[in-house]
Amino acid sequence: MSMTDLKPDRSIDMSDDPTKARLTTKRLLLAPVTPEDHDDFHRIISSSGVHEGTLTFPRHPDESWSRERFERVLERSDNSECYFIHAHLLESPGIGAVANLSVDLDERHSRGHLGYMVDEHHRGRGYATEMLMAVVEHAFEGLKINKVCASTWTWNEPSSNLLARTGFTREGHARQHYCKDGEYIDAYEWGMLASDPRPWKD
Repeated sequence: MSMTDLKPDRSIDMSDDPTKARLTTKRLLLAPVTPEDHDDFHRIISSSGVHEGTLTFPRHPDESWSRERFERVLERSDNSECYFIHAHLLESPGIGAVANLSVDLDERHSRGHLGYMVDEHHRGRGYATEMLMAVVEHAFEGLKINKVCASTWTWNEPSSNLLARTGFTREGHARQHYCKDGEYIDAYEWGMLASDPRPWKD
């Protein structure tokens, strides 16, 4: 599947606030998360690999931890401090969300930091690429920020490949930058500017 096949089709703003925008791609509806979406959130963050690829998510998040984390991010979304969406399949909306993504916004520096997860049963199908391209496009054209950033563990090749494929530049190697489970971890820092080329526009 080519970048042209995956490129964002259009964005549908449901309010004057771009952090509440609904986006569509060829296969996905990217909708702002609502309080009713907690079960999908809990299922996604409980997927294999999420604990290993994140800093603070437990290996087996229980209901109370999941609910507290969900409500914290939902509050930030309500306050327009982040763009927090769930990805739904246009052809199978009844199965629930297949992925989530957030962009934590730093208004002072006109940048946002990405975080994303894909349900373990829906990986390897290009949904993350499709979702990321649409959200990055919206970050620059809708949210009007200057830079989108992301961090990956140095061993997380799928995530690094995803960012490189969607036009991000690896800007640095932060050695022993994070501590997780008593171990210091190296990370790659990634960035994309509003002025950078976007592969889906080629």
